Amino acid sequence: MSYSKSDISILISTMNRSDFSFLSAMFPHHEWRDLNLVIVNQTKKGKELKSNLENIIVVNSYEIGLSKSRNLALKNSRTTYGVIADDDVVYESDCMVFFLNAIQQKPELALYAFKSCDFNNRDRKNYPNSIFNFSLPLKKFKPSSIEIMLNIDLVKNKNLKFDEDFGLGAYYPVGEEEVFLIDLLKVDLNAIFFPKIVVKHLQESSRTKVKDYDFLKTQLILYYLNNGWIVNIWLYKYLFYIWRKRLQPRSEILQIYTIMSAELRKFKSSR
Repeated sequence: MSYSKSDISILISTMNRSDFSFLSAMFPHHEWRDLNLVIVNQTKKGKELKSNLENIIVVNSYEIGLSKSRNLALKNSRTTYGVIADDDVVYESDCMVFFLNAIQQKPELALYAFKSCDFNNRDRKNYPNSIFNFSLPLKKFKPSSIEIMLNIDLVKNKNLKFDEDFGLGAYYPVGEEEVFLIDLLKVDLNAIFFPKIVVKHLQESSRTKVKDYDFLKTQLILYYLNNGWIVNIWLYKYLFYIWRKRLQPRSEILQIYTIMSAELRKFKSSR
């Protein structure tokens, strides 16, 4: 079976847009009007974005939260495959070639992960040098949302969604893609990394934009979801590291442990 770009949608999360001018910056090597786009615009009533093109689906939402936006995009997509996107990325000229080659090579996958680089063409993280199969527990390398393409049909068949407790605008402000990948692997779907650069983005991650407490509680829960009870050992080691490096006043270490333990108990009781 052969595939074409008509089988792929770009699923874009954005906010407060009233026109499509931002798309030219995202697709400098493509005519964006010829692409299948699903744009979720989180906005206010009276400031909606509208599309007159059949291949460009716009969903105006009056809620906030990145995972909520991702889920609306998946729900409204009409194609088999969907590329997760933010409105501040820039797609490489050969991205569609790499997407289609990956599908042709491994049509049975539910998740395809690729590389991204910064605007100086440097890799944004340490990537494997060759094709890499994801398995549980996840190792050091984990893909960012903007590096992911999904087989939407397989995802919907398993009722998979982005966990709306994670991601910008949620209680745990990062990690939505990691939780999604863990959930996907737990239901025996397959995911593979392909060492091809498809998109550019700033080197900075949203993980650096959240305050320390939010970062720590989120990392704690992500580690628990990925590794189970070993999270207790991780927390002891992390607090010892903070204590040894004097990153927090030593008098506050016990308080941090108490707060993090309560966070873990609260999360466990909610699931």
